[in-house]
Amino acid sequence: KQQAMNAQVSKKLRIMARCARQIRPVRSPKQMNSKSLMKKIVNCNKIHLSTKNFAVDYPADFVKAVSCQICEHILADPVETTCKHLFCRVCILKCLKVMGSYCPSCRYPCFPTDLVSPVKSFLSILNNLPLRCPAKECDEEISLEKYCHHLSSHKDAKDKEGYVHINKGGRP
Repeated sequence: KQQAMNAQVSKKLRIMARCARQIRPVRSPKQMNSKSLMKKIVNCNKIHLSTKNFAVDYPADFVKAVSCQICEHILADPVETTCKHLFCRVCILKCLKVMGSYCPSCRYPCFPTDLVSPVKSFLSILNNLPLRCPAKECDEEISLEKYCHHLSSHKDAKDKEGYVHINKGGRP
């Protein structure tokens, strides 16, 4: 009698597990690899700053808000889509060119001509975020907008020479 009871329980558990697998949204390999594919497309490690450079340990939500949703670096020359997602200009333009005219975050139709600069208050906050100087002998904290100028004063600053945080004019 005990074995029959155990068989029924194990059968119920198998059925429940099978149903749970069917209900749970299964991510296709295509969905799981799209984020890593986008990072390979943009390949911006040399020109964008890592969030590890922040001088202050900000909450994760704040760091996410000031990071590109494609490369996950600090926003460089940020642009906003019609669906209100923020990206580095270089990253979103490369993704739109390669992956089609859709927002990489929500798949809403998005075209390069739709990209706009974020509101000035956001840009002001972003530009005044303190960063640690990566030079070994320097312990200074510099705002994001003064980062390039400060880095150019160091001789060993060749790794971030191409970093640009805002568009200096021209088309978006």
